[in-house]
Amino acid sequence: MASNVFNISLAQENPFSLGSQDIISESAANVIVQVLILLMETFSLFGILVNTINLIVFYKQGFKATTNIAFLALSFADLFNLVDVELGLVFYNSFIVNAFPYPIERTELSNITSTPHPAFARVRSWIFVFLTTERCLCIVFPLKIKRIITPFRTVVVLVIIYMLNIAVVVPFWFDMYVDWKYYPNVNKTMLGVKYRFDRTYVRAPVHVTLAVIMFTSFPIVVFFTCVLIWKLQKVSRWRLKSVKTDQLDSTSHRDKTIVRMVVAIACVLIVSLAPSMVYFLLTSVSLYFDASKYKQSITVFSWFAYLLDVINSCVNILFYYQMSSNYKHIFIKTFFPCGSCAIGLK
Repeated sequence: MASNVFNISLAQENPFSLGSQDIISESAANVIVQVLILLMETFSLFGILVNTINLIVFYKQGFKATTNIAFLALSFADLFNLVDVELGLVFYNSFIVNAFPYPIERTELSNITSTPHPAFARVRSWIFVFLTTERCLCIVFPLKIKRIITPFRTVVVLVIIYMLNIAVVVPFWFDMYVDWKYYPNVNKTMLGVKYRFDRTYVRAPVHVTLAVIMFTSFPIVVFFTCVLIWKLQKVSRWRLKSVKTDQLDSTSHRDKTIVRMVVAIACVLIVSLAPSMVYFLLTSVSLYFDASKYKQSITVFSWFAYLLDVINSCVNILFYYQMSSNYKHIFIKTFFPCGSCAIGLK
C-alpha cells in the first residue's frame, strides 16, 4: 500500500470534520487503529526475521534456477518493505515519541520515513508479474524455456524492476526535508516536513505514476495466475505422455511444485492488494465528493489494508517450507543441523 497511509493519522488529528453518519465512532476508530498499529509492528518484526531467513536459504540454493533468483529478489523487496514500515511506525509509538528531546509532528515524520514503501510494494507486484509469466512460458514452451529465460536475463529484468519503481519515488522523497514548523492549530513550533518545490508539480506526477504501476501490475498478476492454473491442467496430460519415462517423476513433480507455490503466493498477493486498490479508489473519489462523514471508516479501512500488505510480506516462508523440499532441506540443515541429522538429511 502506498505510504500516504501515514498521512491519515488518528481521528483527533484529522483535518476533516467528523460526521455523525459514520458507522464507526471517534473513540472506536482510535482503539481499532491502535490495535492495527500494534499488529503491524508485531508482523513487521516477525517478517524481518523470516525474510532474512529466506535470503540465507535462497542464497545457499544457488542462482542456477530463475525462480530461485526471483524468490531471492522478492525476499529482498519484502525485507526492505518491512524495515521501512517499522521505521514509519516508530513515530506512532508514544513511548518513543515522548523520549524525543524536541517536539515532533509524528504524522509528517512518519510520512517522510515511509516514502520508499510504495516502491517496494510495487516491486513485489512486478516480480510476481515476472514469476507468473515465466511459469506460463515454462508450461507453454517446456523445451525452449531455458533458452528464453536465462539466469542472466532474469537478473537484468529484476534489476530493471527495482530501478524503475524506486526511481518513481525518488523525486518525491528528495522534495521533502525536516525542519522547524509552526502549527497554528496547536500554537506550537515542532519538527515537521517541509517541501522544496510546489507539491502540485512533484506529488501529482508521482501519484499518477504509482497508480498506473499498481493498476497495471495487479490485473496482469490476476490474468497470468488464472492462465497458469488453466494451462497447467490442460497441458498436464500432454507432458506426462511426452516426457521420457525415466524423467517423468522428477520433471513433472518439480514443475508442478513450483507452479503450485507461485500460484499460492500470487493468490495471497491478490487478496492482500485488493483492499489497497479499493482504498486508492476511495481516496480518489473523495477528491470530488464530500467523504468527511465517512472519514472514520475510511481511516480504519486504510490501516486494515496496510496490515494485509504487511502480512503479505511475512507469510511466504510458509509456502516455501511446505511446498519446496529443497528449501525445507536447506532450512533444516542450516538452522537445525542436529535435527537434520536426526531425520536423515545429509
